[in-house]
Amino acid sequence: MRDSDHHGQSRTNVREGPTRPADWGDDLHALNDSTLRPTRPAPSAASRARLATAVFVLIFAGAATSAGPATATSILRRAEALRNPDRDYAIDFALEVRNPEWTFGPRHSRYALVAQGKDRSLVLMREPSAFYPGLLLIDQGRYWLLYRRAAHPLEVSAAQVLAGDIVNGDLARSNLLSSYEARLDGEETLDAQACWRLSLDRRDPRALHPRVVAWIARRDSRPVRFEYHGATGTRLRTATWSDWKRGALGWRAMRLDAENLVRVGESTTVTFDNLRPIDASVFPFEPERLAPLRDIAMKILEAEGRQASFEELGNRLASRKP
Repeated sequence: MRDSDHHGQSRTNVREGPTRPADWGDDLHALNDSTLRPTRPAPSAASRARLATAVFVLIFAGAATSAGPATATSILRRAEALRNPDRDYAIDFALEVRNPEWTFGPRHSRYALVAQGKDRSLVLMREPSAFYPGLLLIDQGRYWLLYRRAAHPLEVSAAQVLAGDIVNGDLARSNLLSSYEARLDGEETLDAQACWRLSLDRRDPRALHPRVVAWIARRDSRPVRFEYHGATGTRLRTATWSDWKRGALGWRAMRLDAENLVRVGESTTVTFDNLRPIDASVFPFEPERLAPLRDIAMKILEAEGRQASFEELGNRLASRKP
């Protein structure tokens, strides 16, 4: 049965999977019953092979159908394994922010990121060069900034995160599985893809958005589009994922397009590059430990006139005497 939401997109209620056939255990037992054997000639090798194949299909079809229909949590878990995997990795990314009211054109910036699992991220500011080697720490929904000359990191409030470019870190790295309760609303076709539509309601007060609506591709569980809502239900921003590529860490979207619905006409494109595994255990994921990492990057810049990779910074940090 179909109805329509406020976007005019068709929606289909969730369909139940096929019911399990009759008890195959009795049927398979009958295949070995001696009453089937007496007067018939022995089956050929081809017949035995066809019979074995049929039994195999019956057994595994039964295992699949007995699992039942997909649930909201299982759909979200598969999508999150692609959007925000639970592993350590490093990646570079660039932002282009556009606003039709700006006379100076789009604003560009570049960053590098180290992720430790699903909840911790360390971001190194690369461009504009005046901000290098400032650091942003994201730890379980809390944000700290350490500028290049600051003595101490500054914790950033939720309102400040939502108003600035830092919000893109939340779009890419927020832990939706632990922060939201998922509900399956049905199915919709979005951008010519059959999708599950999920409603995610905030259960962790540290989550920035009270509600998220997510469209997940049925074919491969890839995130297609998310809508982020405020406390009154107002849509604040949208995010779409594209340019899927397979690398050392599996399939990942290498482009994120975000539309700001509060500042009408403003949009951001995040392009990712150089995704790779890394040992994140050497990096400081506590605000009070950020300064030594920043200082190592500054010394390399001042002595050699270049920016260091996260791998080099990690090695130098690990080799320092306690």
